[in-house]
Amino acid sequence: MSKIFFRILIVSLASLFIIMGIAFSEEIVPYADTEFDSASTTLKSTKKVSFRAVTYDTKDCLSVTSCYLEIKNDDGSWSYVCSLPAPTTKFYDAYAYSATVDYSSYIGSGTYRVWATYDADGHSITRCSNERTY
Repeated sequence: MSKIFFRILIVSLASLFIIMGIAFSEEIVPYADTEFDSASTTLKSTKKVSFRAVTYDTKDCLSVTSCYLEIKNDDGSWSYVCSLPAPTTKFYDAYAYSATVDYSSYIGSGTYRVWATYDADGHSITRCSNERTY
């Protein structure tokens, strides 16, 4: 094949990569949340729930302000069961939060999940746990 063909091919591929790069760069989101780097609620096999959160910088107060329990219905939908007492643990002048609470007196048999609202100096996010069957 001729040198001209290869030059056209190289220029075309280079242009394609540049266009793809621009398209993908517009979809990149630097943070999923402005204050929280991560937050997770984990329902364990012991019916305890672990609450974990990390912020981008130190906060005056980190806490879980509320949480509630849901049960899975036969059709795959979810139903509210009850409000759960939020962990009393609060972290001051911190960037990480960690607490574990035993909710075995609230969880019977079935498939459950827990929703929790995390707070960092008045900024809140809500995260759902994994589902677990007992």
